[in-house]
Amino acid sequence: MISSYSIKTKKLKKKQVLDIVKLKDQHWKFGLKSQLLFFKKNFKSYDIHNLFYLSNILIGYTALKRRTFYNENEKKKFLLFDTLVIAKNYRNLKLSKIIMNFNNKIIRNHKIHSFLICENKICKFYEKFSWSKISKKNIEVKDHQTKKKLMGYNFQNNELIKKMKLEVFFNK
Repeated sequence: MISSYSIKTKKLKKKQVLDIVKLKDQHWKFGLKSQLLFFKKNFKSYDIHNLFYLSNILIGYTALKRRTFYNENEKKKFLLFDTLVIAKNYRNLKLSKIIMNFNNKIIRNHKIHSFLICENKICKFYEKFSWSKISKKNIEVKDHQTKKKLMGYNFQNNELIKKMKLEVFFNK
């Protein structure tokens, strides 16, 4: 049986961080040292890490970074869905459904919006879990440039997304 945990960066143990970077290195082959440096540089103490274990082995991981957006001079928090990775030996076992439902539950429990950036070919996957595409004309990402697609979750009214003009910071 898969067990899942949601934990903030400041509460992660060294072994958990090492397990995360090892798992991420299975997908993005930059080496453990590089993965560890990236982790320390890009995660803040209050970011959320969702860990999925099978018999004490980390088989899945997602990261939700607490970040900021501005809507009509109002500063609001959101969760940036940053990473989804499943261990090589456990891919194609439909674990992503369990993982995405868990992530969506965490996002709803925090009662804030969530955004993610992805390749166009992956959008349909996220749409299965109630994520919606967001037009880049409605959002100005102040500290990140990409040609990838932007998607949102936990907006009570999808029409609201189409009407918003947001300034978003992914690195603050």
